[in-house]
Amino acid sequence: MVVIPLDKIKTETFLMKAAQGVKIYVKRWYPSNSEVKGIVQIAHGMRESTAYYTEFCKALARAGYGVYVNDARGHGKTAGEENSLEYYKNSGYCGTDAFDLMADDLSQLTDIIKTQNPGVPVFLLGHSMGSVISRLYAGKYGEKINGLIYSGTTGPAQKARIESLIEAALKEAKVRGFKAPAIDTPKLIFADYNSRFEKTQTGFEYMSRDEKMVRLAITSPYAAVSYRCGFYVDFLNAILNIDTHENIESIPKLLPIYSVSGSMDPFGDYGKGVPQLFELYLRHGIKDATYTIYKDGRHEMLREINRKNVYKDIINWLQRHT
Repeated sequence: MVVIPLDKIKTETFLMKAAQGVKIYVKRWYPSNSEVKGIVQIAHGMRESTAYYTEFCKALARAGYGVYVNDARGHGKTAGEENSLEYYKNSGYCGTDAFDLMADDLSQLTDIIKTQNPGVPVFLLGHSMGSVISRLYAGKYGEKINGLIYSGTTGPAQKARIESLIEAALKEAKVRGFKAPAIDTPKLIFADYNSRFEKTQTGFEYMSRDEKMVRLAITSPYAAVSYRCGFYVDFLNAILNIDTHENIESIPKLLPIYSVSGSMDPFGDYGKGVPQLFELYLRHGIKDATYTIYKDGRHEMLREINRKNVYKDIINWLQRHT
């Protein structure tokens, strides 16, 4: 594989006007000295922004791929400039029916990507929250892309647990207001995420074994997100609905799907959720559904101690599908 020098990797940013007048911040990485092999569109996770993916985007660009990442509604520069009053007003509020809106935003960006890069294959990669949005996207817009990649995704919904959490989230929203910062619901969702790990000073042990990368993530100005009560109602409903018969049947049968996750990722039920999900895909007739689970890896495989191997595996998969 030809590796493109770093000084040949260019970036640019633009704003995309989306539904409800929201201006979505987008950043693009691309190799300037060669034609791109394909485009990777990235949907980020909670408390993340475009900057979170810089190292990974550079690795993709050096391998000959263009990359587009947008700050989702209520996140990053879409919410406002860091530490500004505008940011603290907008961060964590993604609108009513937020996850459908964010899937629609991804589709709108896909259209822009295809216009700017005619004839070039487009792949969507969603991490964590972004993987949930990407799974909604797959059922609504899967015909637009050439492949789908999940990072740190969850398995099929544990219906009783998710319904119980939705009930709790609705109760808090009715008491505090749907636009008010949630306090109780995130504690219920994430209470046990660190339970299997030796404690460090970060308090986010479940994210990665690389403590430096965890510190960089949680100290980013754009990691300070007070998610609203309505966000959690929408998030939990999205998890409940992404694997309905109707949604999975709507995914194109020839759409290649790949997942990377860690065996110690609580969101993926410690390595059990992804195999269950991909077994479901195969039962529904999706022809090319594969995954890699990394032993001892945690939730953030793109920021793990073995992340360079993860990058290589993703790039190899892309090369087989371009």
